[in-house]
Amino acid sequence: TSVYRFALATRERRLIKRAFQHYVSPAIVQRMLDDPSKLKLGGEQYEVTVLFTDLEGFTTLAERLTAAALSAHLGEYFKEMLDVLLPHDGTLDKLIGDSIMMYFGCPIPDARHAVHACRGALAMQAKMASLNERGRRQALPPLRTRIGINTGQVVAGNMGTDTIFNYTILGDCVNLASRLE
Repeated sequence: TSVYRFALATRERRLIKRAFQHYVSPAIVQRMLDDPSKLKLGGEQYEVTVLFTDLEGFTTLAERLTAAALSAHLGEYFKEMLDVLLPHDGTLDKLIGDSIMMYFGCPIPDARHAVHACRGALAMQAKMASLNERGRRQALPPLRTRIGINTGQVVAGNMGTDTIFNYTILGDCVNLASRLE
């Protein structure tokens, strides 16, 4: 019985790690592994801070570059931005075209979620300078990121069907963050 329970616990830890390791900082993954009961699936209410970004002039950029060059440039942008956002305990919800949607404050509650989102946004803007300098040396047009941030109540959990679902957040504060961007 002990071996069976250990195997189940180990399996649960692997599932949590696999499900979230690409979306949240390693510190949040570790907190989920330390206390899996905090990760309630199916929908739970949280106060979070939502951050949306969008690249200004992306359509023009897409018209100027080949699809391969655009993909490489966008991939570098996403890597750089996520590298500075994830250490601020953000959870990546999704990449939408040239946009990033992240939230702070769940699935592990965090009383300082708004501070973390704002610091992440400032870190993004600082990183844009070095990213644009590298792009300039490669004769790429500069990128400018618009950012919208809003705090409010959401429901977080697996949304979709019983076979295809996505852990995400829903609520009016998500829409407002998108509009602010």
